[in-house]
Amino acid sequence: MSTRIEHDRLGDEQVPQHAWYGIQTLRALRHFHASHAPLSQFPDLIHSYCLIKETAAGLNYHDGKLSLSKYKALLNACNRIKAGELHDQFVVDIVHGDVISAINTNCNEVITNLALTEMGLKRGQYYALNPNKDCNRAQHPSENYQLATRISLINGQRALMTALESLILLAQHKEGLLSRWLQQGPQQLDPGVLAISYRFAEHRKDLKGCTEQADLLIQALGQCSPEQGELTRQCLPVLANLSSTPLSYSQEGSSLISLLADLATLHTQIAQLLLRLCEDIAQLHRSSSLVAGSSDPWTNHNALQTALRILGQEATAKLCLSGPAPFAVIAPMLACDAQLTTRMLVAALYNVGQRCIRPIKLHLTLAPAPLHKTTASAPPISYDSASYVKKQADSSALSG
Repeated sequence: MSTRIEHDRLGDEQVPQHAWYGIQTLRALRHFHASHAPLSQFPDLIHSYCLIKETAAGLNYHDGKLSLSKYKALLNACNRIKAGELHDQFVVDIVHGDVISAINTNCNEVITNLALTEMGLKRGQYYALNPNKDCNRAQHPSENYQLATRISLINGQRALMTALESLILLAQHKEGLLSRWLQQGPQQLDPGVLAISYRFAEHRKDLKGCTEQADLLIQALGQCSPEQGELTRQCLPVLANLSSTPLSYSQEGSSLISLLADLATLHTQIAQLLLRLCEDIAQLHRSSSLVAGSSDPWTNHNALQTALRILGQEATAKLCLSGPAPFAVIAPMLACDAQLTTRMLVAALYNVGQRCIRPIKLHLTLAPAPLHKTTASAPPISYDSASYVKKQADSSALSG
């Protein structure tokens, strides 16, 4: 395997020639393995880091610390990575003892090496473009990590809100279908249909409440707390515009750790609601002969798996908040959990909506019409004769 020689304060290392990362990422790969989940599995976080590096490069250029050619090269590199290029080069473990510095370094080196090729140079020629200086604005790696995590979580909760709203619309539609069915008369009061009609109204209300809580958390994630340094605060207006997120500085802003705990609580509420919804739909199919279609058992299993996974996340968050563990230990673990469970919830919400709620139909043609309508429409014959005709028609419909 061909290699290139790179140098840092600890000495020289042979970096694989094909690698877009550099010497410091190589050292992190050698020493840190905890979750065996690389950064490449979190594209939203990579995208957020690129936005931060793009913002830093732009401010450095406007301050005269970066030439136009270097700025354009870094900007093009960030845009290419945001479009999906080289994500396999983000190789550091997402959870380990020095993850905050390692992620920042991995991003710096991949962006810088790609920018070097934009300038017609080779990877590793850091004399022309420095990954530790030109990609940063002297922020601490922890500040970059917190900003990137906030942005990626905001985007994740937006996707979650969209999935919740989609499920609300489906539940509202089926609730209306069941309500219209029940309004046809007392003879239509099938116990299963009656029960699920009321339950759908409750579930829709609960889903709406979860959507409102998610929106509040998005706003809270955008309010960066005083733990962010002065240089990071300078980046916020530009970064908010680039990321289309409500980033701002606030003395009253909540810490990232407390917001991650709030997210765990919200995700738990949604998961428990999903479980109740799936059970009610399954019960509807078991208890009512008027319901067509079938409930997908695998979707129910998926909802159960999601709920169990998230219940564990909430327990972990509460344990972390009650203990003395430092930020560098707690934050990566909770942030990783929050992003994974957000994905699981979005998938579970769509699956329940499309595979469990949308297929619900009623055998309207098999339901007996009210007797008074039959006799009223046939005045020339007697009541007994009309009743006989009605029963025969019902028998034919049910047997057909």
